[in-house]
Amino acid sequence: MPSLNNAYIRVDFDFTNGISLTRILDAVTGRDYLPAPSPLFKFAINNGKAFTSDKGFSVELDQKPGISAFTAVAHSIEQKMCFHSLQTC
Repeated sequence: MPSLNNAYIRVDFDFTNGISLTRILDAVTGRDYLPAPSPLFKFAINNGKAFTSDKGFSVELDQKPGISAFTAVAHSIEQKMCFHSLQTC
């Protein structure tokens, strides 16, 4: 499971069926701010039906060992669209 972290925060992701946040942790206090997995984003095309990032995407992930960064490319299965994201901490 990919994560981004530094001395202050840790953010975990799940790319199994799309893009989900699974944890937001304050590394200093140990407080977990996310009680349950959550979609990273929600979108609609031309004000149509809303979709969430945690369902209906196939995700290509590029994460280099030893650094807190990754690139994710998510392809929508139902819609003809793609999201590119570079995450770094």
